[in-house]
Amino acid sequence: MAEVLITLAVIGVVAAMTIPMLVSNYQKKVFVTRLQRTYNTLSNAFVSAQVDYGDSSKWDYEGVGVDPTVSDENKILAYNSVVSCIQKYILPYLAKGYTFNPERNKKLADLSYSSDLLYRSGSPMISLSSNVPPYLILNDGTWIFFSYLTFGGQDSDGNEHPYRSYGLRMMVDINGPKPPNTLGRDIYMMYMFFSANSKLIMATPVSINLGTLLITYKNTSREDLLEDCKTSGQYCGALIQRDGWQIKDDYPW
Repeated sequence: MAEVLITLAVIGVVAAMTIPMLVSNYQKKVFVTRLQRTYNTLSNAFVSAQVDYGDSSKWDYEGVGVDPTVSDENKILAYNSVVSCIQKYILPYLAKGYTFNPERNKKLADLSYSSDLLYRSGSPMISLSSNVPPYLILNDGTWIFFSYLTFGGQDSDGNEHPYRSYGLRMMVDINGPKPPNTLGRDIYMMYMFFSANSKLIMATPVSINLGTLLITYKNTSREDLLEDCKTSGQYCGALIQRDGWQIKDDYPW
């Protein structure tokens, strides 16, 4: 009888250990599936828009080249350009059932979020009390927050360049207001540039030639992507994509 009780106790411990693992593995699979689907959805929209309107360097985007940090007027121009870009070059190519809010009149707390959107470090990307940028909710419940993407700083010759808006920055929240609302867990970054050689990418290091507006897509090593994923989280999506749309054992889940 004692042996039976011991066996049952061991089975109970193993089950207690296995169930959380099964839940975690299932969650990983769901998140990666949604991430890949969202990437494909947006990528297909951009490709279709370029077929209809030419490469994105020719798109109607008034905010290209403005510095959103110097004035509220410039910031409004950049955001208005983001909205017009979404309405013209993304929404017509999406399946019906989405929701798009072009206004920046909602705080994160107004959208049923109960926590800030966080970097891996724990510092906030968007706080509950902040007005959120224009957002899109896809018909599978994925949320996408849109903002402008800026380049600037010091070039390879040591020359300083002011920051300018040259693309779209997309913060993809796989499960919307549900936790953990953390970069690299349920939130991933995507970029789209206004250049002749533009394409949708998971956030990863790039450089831009401000004269030709051509993007150089850097071949970042897996080790560097993994290191950023552990600390900041911005390149976690690129790591998952590089690994064949899967979360490997060394991924900092």
